[in-house]
Amino acid sequence: MAYHPAMTASSLLPAPDDPFRSPGPLDPLAGSLALEAGAHLVGTTGSDGARLACVSTFDGAGLAGTAGLHLAGAAGVHVAGAGDALASGPLTTAARTLATSLLGDMGNRWLHTQGVAERAAGLAGPLGVDADLLTAAAWLHDIGYAEPTVVTGFHPLDGADHLTGNGWPVRVAGLVAYHSGARFVAAARGLSELLAAYPDERTVLADALTYADQTVGPAGRRVDPKARYAEMLHRHGPCSWNARVHPARGPYLTAVADRIEHLLTLPDPH
Repeated sequence: MAYHPAMTASSLLPAPDDPFRSPGPLDPLAGSLALEAGAHLVGTTGSDGARLACVSTFDGAGLAGTAGLHLAGAAGVHVAGAGDALASGPLTTAARTLATSLLGDMGNRWLHTQGVAERAAGLAGPLGVDADLLTAAAWLHDIGYAEPTVVTGFHPLDGADHLTGNGWPVRVAGLVAYHSGARFVAAARGLSELLAAYPDERTVLADALTYADQTVGPAGRRVDPKARYAEMLHRHGPCSWNARVHPARGPYLTAVADRIEHLLTLPDPH
């Protein structure tokens, strides 16, 4: 693994934010998780032989006594296909090709990527944003998990670095770099300065990318954003970077979802 200037001892540990397991259904939360508001989860992790206890507090995103993930469509859950019906502009075509080459054999990671791309393509029209740019960014948002791209172990940054290193537009790289509140995790990991090399556009299009990511689960199924976030916190565990930044990142993701869902209720100006 190549050395990155900002790498620290903690960033060299096995990345706790690489979540997706082998292909299969979403992790069953019913019966295995009973988070109530203010629940304290205590976990341990090893570092240089030491066992470090960590405590994370979060509200479970509404999963107290959970009955599951509230999958959209219940029995008729949609799972993304190969993306044939998605936007087919030049950026999207190139992005799909690159994503396929990097993630195509990564099981749930690939199913999730396809689902996010499809979701993003469907949001572009109603939101009035550039469908080619949004869908391309959706195909590419998780390429930083692919082994050839990994440098820091922080997938938004590694994905963005890979894109700029291979001639992709900086705007695409910026969308990848900052998707789904990555700036909060970057700050906790000491990577903010590196992330700042990319534009942090706080636009409807950037919100749409985050919303697409937060409404598609690990196996490509549509999910409620609160359930998706709670599932992610459970899957990563209480000692993960995601859990550590939850007090700031959680409200941010909720605000993004609220903004997009509000826009989707507005009448089409055309």
